[in-house]
Amino acid sequence: MVSQSLKSSTTTLELHGEDWINIFEPKENEGFKKLSNVSETGKRNWGGCCSSFIMFLVPPVVLASIIATQIGFVLLTDHANNPLISDEDEPTSGSTTFNLKLDQPVDLQTLASTYAWILIVLVAPALYNSIFSLMVSSTREMKYPSKPFVAWALLSGLMEGIGMSILGAAVLPRLSLLSGISVLLAIVPASSCGEFFQRNLASRSQRSLLALAIFLAAGALGAMVFFTKDITLAYLLPISLLCIGSTFWLKNAPLKLKQLKCYYYLGFLRSFIQIPTVLLSVWIVWILTGNDITSLWTLGFTALFSEQVNYIAAVCIIVGSFIGFHFGWMACSLCFQKIGFAAPLALSSIISFAAVTGVCLGTSENCVELSDIYWEIPIFLGLYILQVIICRHVWYENIFPIPLSKALWTRTGYSSLGTEQCLLLNRREKALRFKIKRNQSEESLPSILTNDSGSSGFETGDCRTINSCTTKDETNYVFMCTTMWHENHKEMHHLVASFLRIDSGCTETSEKTVYEGHVLFDDAFEPEGGAYNEYVNLFISLLPKDIPSITEKATPFGCQLLITLPHGTQIYVHLKDKKKIRNKKRWSQIMYMFYILRFRVLTNGLDINNVFILTTDGDTEFDMPSTRDLLLYLKRNHIVGGVCSRVFPKGGGPVAWFQVFEYAVGHWLQKAAENVLGSVLCLPGCFSMLRGSAVEEVMHTYTTNAITGKEFLQYDQGEDRWLSTLLLKHGWLLQYAASADAYTYCPSTFHEFYNQRRRWVSSTIANLADLIMNSEAVVKKNISISRFFMAYQALLLMGTIISPGNRHYYIDI
Repeated sequence: MVSQSLKSSTTTLELHGEDWINIFEPKENEGFKKLSNVSETGKRNWGGCCSSFIMFLVPPVVLASIIATQIGFVLLTDHANNPLISDEDEPTSGSTTFNLKLDQPVDLQTLASTYAWILIVLVAPALYNSIFSLMVSSTREMKYPSKPFVAWALLSGLMEGIGMSILGAAVLPRLSLLSGISVLLAIVPASSCGEFFQRNLASRSQRSLLALAIFLAAGALGAMVFFTKDITLAYLLPISLLCIGSTFWLKNAPLKLKQLKCYYYLGFLRSFIQIPTVLLSVWIVWILTGNDITSLWTLGFTALFSEQVNYIAAVCIIVGSFIGFHFGWMACSLCFQKIGFAAPLALSSIISFAAVTGVCLGTSENCVELSDIYWEIPIFLGLYILQVIICRHVWYENIFPIPLSKALWTRTGYSSLGTEQCLLLNRREKALRFKIKRNQSEESLPSILTNDSGSSGFETGDCRTINSCTTKDETNYVFMCTTMWHENHKEMHHLVASFLRIDSGCTETSEKTVYEGHVLFDDAFEPEGGAYNEYVNLFISLLPKDIPSITEKATPFGCQLLITLPHGTQIYVHLKDKKKIRNKKRWSQIMYMFYILRFRVLTNGLDINNVFILTTDGDTEFDMPSTRDLLLYLKRNHIVGGVCSRVFPKGGGPVAWFQVFEYAVGHWLQKAAENVLGSVLCLPGCFSMLRGSAVEEVMHTYTTNAITGKEFLQYDQGEDRWLSTLLLKHGWLLQYAASADAYTYCPSTFHEFYNQRRRWVSSTIANLADLIMNSEAVVKKNISISRFFMAYQALLLMGTIISPGNRHYYIDI
């Protein structure tokens, strides 16, 4: 009976089949653009142009920002060079003070405004860092750290605040412009003092190199004190530099899982304690210079704009440090760290030093003595070489695309004083890849690995079929699972074209990833006779003529066809007989979950951590770049259980036009907001990728039969929402990848649209109510969900119930 069915379907293939090249060429009257042009060629060209533009834009922006920050700070502090403790001619209220370098009178109001600007530029980054870290920690973490971590965060913030205040308000004003730039370079050797004593992190040769660097840096600073003939710098310089450098002493220490869970919360504590520390420290420095206790607040902040140079320099510092940090982060995230991060930071100090030297020698103002040039240049070059040697790790791009912030940086935020040095020290020597086991102890992180090769999770090689791969291969296995029922010719046409794109795309890339398709047909046989129905014959007729083979075999649920595409990708078509097995989408999903994770994985000895399930519908159109983007999201963060793409609706008529707007609001905007605030709550089955180990945890619960009315609404009316809820309850993070695109057909008539939304809205409300009622357990279990996020969802649910017009916010596309 089955052989007869295949024979008849093969005849249909010969009569109605078309050349497989034409599958990529939809007819002009189909009412939509070709995905092959829009998503592959056009997207590749547009992406290449954007990448080139960013690569040309980021390096000069980072370089200009850091230079503006460095020169702005030394110019600002040049107006505040009053002695820290003056033995003679102590300034009194209303009198004038004298500039030591230029020997020109500076009135007390100008001096107070200068100190006020120094205070502002030191506090501004700490204020931004604390607000940003608080927002992220309150929406994504809410995992409170232990007392040792809290103590270290507060201590490091306190030390950094004291160090920056002394360096910015007491040390730099006593130095020339050139010496000020050189002193900032000494922050890097000062940060190596703590690493020198961490014997488990440094080898003998590394400790020797660090000891030599510290010794040379100390000699350079001693020479600077000697030539400036200012004995006060002998203790102010090491105190300030060690206070700042101490915050990086543990940057290479062994990591704790709890430390990463509360990464932003610790950043908030460190930044928040800096604000009062800087305010108090700068005020104490102001008092120790011999000024009145209240004059800083009464004169400084009332005359902020009295001196044009001061506020221009302050704006350059605040804006430059902000832009430099974020564009540097962008360069590291987009995998051009050498050009956009390391090179600009390496050139900034040289250009700043050369620019200040040229300006000083070319003007009539004697801002630097010619005799001082002969000792300031060697000191600068010595400290600069030490910085390059110690921070040489930034020239190795051991990262993968779009990493997490905690994978790149040892701590949150940036600094306005020594922005270049803080960026170099804050960058991890090896980017983290999070491979956290589900029941892992929180005492250590042995499963957080580093990607030494910087290969972004993909390895080179070729492995065409899963049966030819072994567990020794570091191979990714992507099972493309499609549920089908009664799709028409146009819808099947694009699904087959998508499979062919994946098949041909495997030959164009060197990634070691195996793709295998599984198509599950509901109600695939005629009621009488057992022959394939018209929909199965239509699907087979759309296959290319030159496919190597189609084999069939009888199965307990009906029949299975094995199709080998022209480039070797295998597609299994599971034809379900409704007399032998349940119909409907959820049971088809359960079927391929158990078939892949219980039969294929165990039979072929695959590593389930490298198994991924790509879910699609029978009318979905997708391509290889989007599929690779979804896989990349799962490979870069191993606590992500699933990721969905940006879906574009296709169709004609007023109902379809309305859904274009509805998808943009309910899918793109809402899911992007959920991705930022916590976790995506629904992975649409039309085009999402799931981690095999995550699905394995929940698939037994997913098979639960619906008994009550609530269970029917939650389980059977929205299968994708129910599966996503189970993943969230088990602690998995669900994400949204806007870079991956897919196209699907939406209802074109009001009747279809109403039936679809009637199911989706009821399932959404039932699953959201389940999450909210169990919010305490979900927040405790899931690292990505906070109480704030659950309160946000409760408010949206309340709005949905009160106002039916708001239900489009909960589209489960």
